[in-house]
Amino acid sequence: TKGFTLIVNNTDFEKAYTNFTIRYPVTPITRDMLILFRGKTYEIQYLNNINEANIELEIQAKEVTH
Repeated sequence: TKGFTLIVNNTDFEKAYTNFTIRYPVTPITRDMLILFRGKTYEIQYLNNINEANIELEIQAKEVTH
């Protein structure tokens, strides 16, 4: 999420999401899964099959900070 968009929408930076775009997976990905990336863990908040083309999957995730 771009910082400018967060400011314009008066959004709390602590609620910012990280976007991951991957090739469309063979194994289904669900919101109850976690992402481990560069030593950080993320909870999946939103999944988007871009253009419903089954080519790319956009994932918005929030870092787990406990």
